[in-house]
Amino acid sequence: MKRFAYFCIVFIFCSAFIFWTADVTAAEAKRELRVTFAWPTYIDPAVGSDFSSSSSFVNLYDTLVYPTPDGQITPHVAERWEVSEDGLTWTFYLRKGVKFHNGDELTAEEIEIAVAEMDTQIKNKYPQIKRIFIEAEKRKNKIIARLQQ
Repeated sequence: MKRFAYFCIVFIFCSAFIFWTADVTAAEAKRELRVTFAWPTYIDPAVGSDFSSSSSFVNLYDTLVYPTPDGQITPHVAERWEVSEDGLTWTFYLRKGVKFHNGDELTAEEIEIAVAEMDTQIKNKYPQIKRIFIEAEKRKNKIIARLQQ
């Protein structure tokens, strides 16, 4: 009698396990992952540093260079760049034909203004960070960034 009761208990547990895993497998096939973000706190890269703001930057702005998943840096808005021997002067050569959403072409002056604003915001928030000095050369469509030593 004990043997029959033991057999029934094992059978019930095995049957329940089979039916339970079959339902889980069917349910897993129908699962969806939905991801939402809050409205960005700031859409100004000079002041926004939280998750929702940072997530929006990738979708709103193009950068001079862009990191790859393996840690390399690739050209993006800048087609190439040069670094001085002391590492303090960086010269970026802009790609031609980069346009704003309204169709106006990007120039070195717009980048000069944007970086100057970012430098001001960062300097006000974090005075210990070194300054960045930007010069735009309109005719050559290049940006020269000089870091303070």
